[in-house]
Amino acid sequence: MVLREYFCPGCKTQLEVEAVPPGYPIVFDFRPYIDDFYEDWLGRKAPDK
Repeated sequence: MVLREYFCPGCKTQLEVEAVPPGYPIVFDFRPYIDDFYEDWLGRKAPDK
């Protein structure tokens, strides 16, 4: 088994851990919707707007 640990590059918070067989491809779990995060959670405009 291979343990894969994923971290936020900015704040170094651990996001996820996977236990997979050797050679197993990286699975794309999700893509966050940045505009909603900024507008709904932070109450400000997204950086690209």
